[in-house]
Amino acid sequence: MDNILNESADMEDDDEEPMTSVESLAALEEAWLNEELSPELLEHKSELVECLQGQVKHMEENIARLTKGDLLISVHKMEIDRVNYIIRSYLKCRLKKIEQCSSHILGKEAQTDRDDRFSEAELQFTQEHLSSIEDHLKMLALQHMPATFKTFPEGIKKMATPKRDTYVFLKMNQSVPGLAMIDDTIEGGEEIVDLDEGSQHIMRYKSIAHLIKSREASLI
Repeated sequence: MDNILNESADMEDDDEEPMTSVESLAALEEAWLNEELSPELLEHKSELVECLQGQVKHMEENIARLTKGDLLISVHKMEIDRVNYIIRSYLKCRLKKIEQCSSHILGKEAQTDRDDRFSEAELQFTQEHLSSIEDHLKMLALQHMPATFKTFPEGIKKMATPKRDTYVFLKMNQSVPGLAMIDDTIEGGEEIVDLDEGSQHIMRYKSIAHLIKSREASLI
């Protein structure tokens, strides 16, 4: 795969080495799996998506320069299909969550980290999606009700709230000592545990959500 994708991708943090294309694809695969298995919308990875889309464009340009009938054409096309599948699956998963919880996502309780969770396109989609739902409900039912009931019901907004108490499976990417775990069965409601690199656990999502964000753990 290193020979098919570019040697490096345009992914670089201030304090980190640039990511290769292979590492970028692996990071997006991990983000896709975490997104699929987490009960809430995670931080967006639009930079990874844009980087890999650039790699796909580069591979398509390489194909155009190859001689017709060259075996590499089929190899390049298969790799392009694989990368595009991962990108589309990741974006589709995020859009599904946005559609399910758009009112919560745009609510006051979710404003603190909204910039990290959304790309600009996703934020625009969320606003338009929620607006279309409200307009549909008003036209379908609310306009036929007494004036005191014509506001958009708050109860409907609260129905689609991510269930952060859900238990999830996770694998530790690095050791994390002294993690405070919520446990309603013990006095004080909290337990301190040490999580070793490579170990697997089942825990409440809200207790380990920060580990997923920091990539110290991955959902499985």
